[in-house]
Amino acid sequence: MSIQASVFIATSLDGYIAREDGKLDWLYTANATVPEGEDCGYSDFMKTVDVLVMGRKTYEKVLSFGLWPYGGTSVIVLSSNKIEIPNELVQSVSCSSESPKELCKRDGWLTKKLNVYTLTVELQFNGSYLKDLSVM
Repeated sequence: MSIQASVFIATSLDGYIAREDGKLDWLYTANATVPEGEDCGYSDFMKTVDVLVMGRKTYEKVLSFGLWPYGGTSVIVLSSNKIEIPNELVQSVSCSSESPKELCKRDGWLTKKLNVYTLTVELQFNGSYLKDLSVM
């Protein structure tokens, strides 16, 4: 069985995820037009995810939101630098300097569904990481 990788991402019409300064104000404006209670399929999507993989800058941005939006879903933060993990998240969040391809070689990962998630361009969605995942 091979790994399943999927991406759920919000981008602006010009293809950007965040402004150059990292702000997401355009997203808040867009969300204001979504009917109350509508999550655009996010809850259903998250039910299919076993592991979230995100970069350090994305992790730090999500932490700044206050409420951790992923519950107990396993999250791996890709970073070559040490990250701070709040006590309430140590059971579900870990840090790795491995490449996505190396992550996929971990025992048991070939049966997991992997969600590559980012709010910034640090994961460079030029296909290189997704190509790494697809060579399994």
